[in-house]
Amino acid sequence: MPRDGTDDILVLANEPNASLPNVFRMDTTTGRKSLKTQDGPPNVVHWISDRKGVVRAAVSDESSLASRVWWRPAEDAKWVQLAEFRLGDSRFEPIAFDGDGTLIVWSNIGRDTAAIFR
Repeated sequence: MPRDGTDDILVLANEPNASLPNVFRMDTTTGRKSLKTQDGPPNVVHWISDRKGVVRAAVSDESSLASRVWWRPAEDAKWVQLAEFRLGDSRFEPIAFDGDGTLIVWSNIGRDTAAIFR
């Protein structure tokens, strides 16, 4: 839920592509929703928003052969690819943003277990 004083919520829906999720901001009073991921990277399977409800990180999947991690500093900024991982590679993936907007990830790079990093 965006922390901006509204009753709006963020929802996932497989629209307009039935096989991939998109993020919509929905007004809980009227039911109207607006697409928040229209200019996002292709083939995204996981979106991450910050505490203000801005979608700022994503993980895309290329037919399970590779996944890509994406990030942007603000809602009106361009998406930047941070990494690409092949099937079976050690990797990191975004899981959240903390209160000051720092990206939090899990990673197993250089480890035999996964850990959480800022």
